[in-house]
Amino acid sequence: MANRDEVRAVQQAGGTTHEAITTIDPATVSVVYQPILLADGREVGAEVFARTRVGDRLVPAAEFVRALGRDQLVDGVDQQVVERALGDPVMAGFAGQLFFNIAPTSLMEARFIDRLLAAIEASPLEASQVVIEISESPLAGEIGALVGPLADLRAAGVGLAIDHAGSGRETLSYLRRFDVDYVKIEADWLCDRKVSRRDRAFIDGLLTIAETLGVTVIAHNVETDAQVGLIRGLAIDRMQGYRFARESPAPPVVREAVSGRDGRA
Repeated sequence: MANRDEVRAVQQAGGTTHEAITTIDPATVSVVYQPILLADGREVGAEVFARTRVGDRLVPAAEFVRALGRDQLVDGVDQQVVERALGDPVMAGFAGQLFFNIAPTSLMEARFIDRLLAAIEASPLEASQVVIEISESPLAGEIGALVGPLADLRAAGVGLAIDHAGSGRETLSYLRRFDVDYVKIEADWLCDRKVSRRDRAFIDGLLTIAETLGVTVIAHNVETDAQVGLIRGLAIDRMQGYRFARESPAPPVVREAVSGRDGRA
């Protein structure tokens, strides 16, 4: 739900200059989109994020996520964001893919899966245009609990991505257990020339595994032209980040699907 570019910016600044919010009204939550592009600049999809305002102030992502966790609203907001984005009438002309970063706790709820599939059924989008991202996190440590829900989504034609791949210990387990379409890797990690030999070996190995399995790599949180050049040099042709676009309340205009794994956009 949160864009890590913004989370990191808030963390580096040591927080916010405003008084921290104490609660979130789900009615104030809105949906924004950040484009995913090919190396040639064509937009092929977007990641969907949740945002909220307190008065005239847009609440920074890090503060927003902390408040959601504190108020135990993550699962409800996940559902709200999915239903709002998929139900947007403008999706009738959208030929790309929508990526949703969903909390493991939401995915483990049968009601969430049922409502997600119902939202897709009612949407002008095909199931193959919806991609669910799973992140590496302590809550995702029990991989076995995700097998059933993710199998149901795959059976319905929904895509699957690993977010922040390589940031923890779960990436290889996910790639072994699940039929994954995409892995999203931090641009900083991909492009850091000062990483240890161990990290560089892991990056190279992860890219090789992805290529062997037919998994598409997306470099995200791309911020500079230098990163773009290095990422292209790694034969990664999908990117996302502030170098290209910030979040917008309107989805990018994607009129033509771009062939990918199994014909996915």
